Amino acid sequence: MFDLFNRPFLDEAVARGQTIHFTHDPESWGGAPWKELEYLESEGYMYDPETMTAILWRDK
Repeated sequence: MFDLFNRPFLDEAVARGQTIHFTHDPESWGGAPWKELEYLESEGYMYDPETMTAILWRDK
């Protein structure tokens, strides 16, 4: 399911260099938010748990 729905959405956001705002803390929530965060980090994003925001830290 992640590869079918979440990854294409995230790929578009990554291509635009968008900041990602989580509604739940993926580090404590787990599940899909955790998978999204892992994927974003593999694409060069850095997560700030205080703001629950992931920003593009480096270009891949």
